[in-house]
Amino acid sequence: MNKKQEIYKTALIRLVHLSPKYRSYYKDNKDDYKERLKKAFGVDSSKKLTITQLEQWVGFLNNRIDELPDFVAPMISQPQMILLKKLWSEYARDTSDEALLRFSMKINKNAVLHVEQLTSKEASKLIIALKKNKRSSHGR
Repeated sequence: MNKKQEIYKTALIRLVHLSPKYRSYYKDNKDDYKERLKKAFGVDSSKKLTITQLEQWVGFLNNRIDELPDFVAPMISQPQMILLKKLWSEYARDTSDEALLRFSMKINKNAVLHVEQLTSKEASKLIIALKKNKRSSHGR
């Protein structure tokens, strides 16, 4: 991000905190604020938003936009699926999908019924954890 973009983003964040909806409701209801951000953008802080998302958020908080779309997390990609299953088969004694999902629950703190239901972000966390475990087991 260049300097002009950083200045603009800072100005937008300032506008968030000066907006009517923020000052009349969200300022005193932080959990609702975080939940609304998570529902619309998948983040829990306006500082994590892109400039485009901040523009939408400011529009919503200033009553220029009636409703924001619901955030939909990208699902696990085919290359992630292949890598995850490869790493899992190298790491685990029980290489079943059920065992992988139990491991996923420990890492992601989110239960899913099928590997295909993992988000791209959750799959990335699993891949990183498996790579770390693989490296640490080689060092013994």
